[in-house]
Parts: sequence; structure tokens; C-alpha cells
Amino acid sequence: MSYDLTLFHVTEGVDVELAYRQLMERQESEIIQQEDWLKRPVSESARTEMRRLADALRSWRPELREFQPKSPLPWIELDDEQLEIQIHVYEQTVSITMPYFREPVQEMMKCVAGCLQIVEATADYVAYDPQLGRIVAAADLGEMVAQYRYMGKARAGILPHTTQSSTPARKPWWKIW
Repeated sequence: MSYDLTLFHVTEGVDVELAYRQLMERQESEIIQQEDWLKRPVSESARTEMRRLADALRSWRPELREFQPKSPLPWIELDDEQLEIQIHVYEQTVSITMPYFREPVQEMMKCVAGCLQIVEATADYVAYDPQLGRIVAAADLGEMVAQYRYMGKARAGILPHTTQSSTPARKPWWKIW
């Protein structure tokens, strides 16, 4: 369970909610056909743009480490292990994911706010926060922190009390590869 943001380009005059829903539907269909999606080639121009965006984020925050897969993936993954933030740079979107139930919420969200500024400036994307149900910017940091805490508390009541483990984690929560 995580707090997620999706950054993407919205053409002027297009309803942001509709654009976000269509994007999510497209991504869900890609998940269904995951084997094919993982093998599809990414054009050189798209890969160059993805690299430009990933490099801008890493220049701003050197703590972001790039995942180095054994074979090429259709995205670039950046991870901040200390803050437990994961960023995926795709052809036409960027996703930012943070797990719930973490203590350095303010520091984590400040980092995310900085990422929003970098992506907005570099790629002219807007950030959609499905937890708040609207476009957000770095100026919305306080509301995002409040929503994170609210959702974390709400989800804690749903889940069994297993957030504290007696055995140390072997790898960060997001590393499934």
C-alpha cells in the first residue's frame, strides 16, 4: 500500500480527471499484457527523453540510485532507499511511490515536492494526486503530508498490526526484481 503520484502532460483545454482516468486504463491494459509490454522496444527519441528526465532528477538529488536491470526495461527506475521513494520514468509519464506507515513523512514529501518541481520544469508535466483527487504542486506539500498521515491511519485500522517486524527486511519494499 502506497501513496502515489502520476505526472504527465495535459493538453490545454483537456479535462485533467478524464486524462488521468484514460492514462490509468491504458496502464491497466498494459499490466494485463505485461509480458508483451516488458519486451516492447522504446524508441531512441523516447529513451533519450526518459534519460534527460532521470538525469535531471539525479542531478537535483544525487541520493537517487538508478536500478540496473539485467535486460532493458521500458522505464528507468530511481530509488531513494533512505526515504523509501521510488520513481519510474516512462515514455510519457512519471510515477512516484511512497509506502505508508513511515515516520520521516515531512522529509519524504519535501523530496517529492522537489521532484515535482524538477519534472514540471524539465518535461512540462502536471502531477495528479489520486489521494487528493486533483492536480498538485510543490505548494501543496502541507495537504499532501496531511493526506498521507490520514490515509496511513485509515489503512492501519484495516490491516493487521504487522508494520513492526522482528526480522529485518532483506531488501527495500519496492524491489521485486
